[in-house]
Amino acid sequence: MATATQNVQNSVNRAVSDAKAGDYQALKKDVEVAAKQASQEINKQFNKQFGRVRTAARDNPVAAAGVCFGIGAFIGAAIFAIARPMPTPYDQVRRALRDGARRTRRSVLAGWRSARRAM
Repeated sequence: MATATQNVQNSVNRAVSDAKAGDYQALKKDVEVAAKQASQEINKQFNKQFGRVRTAARDNPVAAAGVCFGIGAFIGAAIFAIARPMPTPYDQVRRALRDGARRTRRSVLAGWRSARRAM
């Protein structure tokens, strides 16, 4: 790892020197080399980490399924929260009246039951 990082740093240092000197052809070449080396190192590290995740998932399939289910549920909930339509003021008033009517009905029924028991 240190060698790859050192190679990228050396290429960047050469590119900076070329930029200061005004040698744009060498600068272009050094930047391409630095980008290629950095890309190779990133791909190597990504593949190493992906291999670790794949091994962990293979060793613990139930945990991997649980994690995938949780991620899917989270994404689904986020999409639902974003995509659902906002209730109109009419819907809000209608819902409030309906809920109020239900509470009133429950109170009247509870009072009626109490009155019947008292008789």
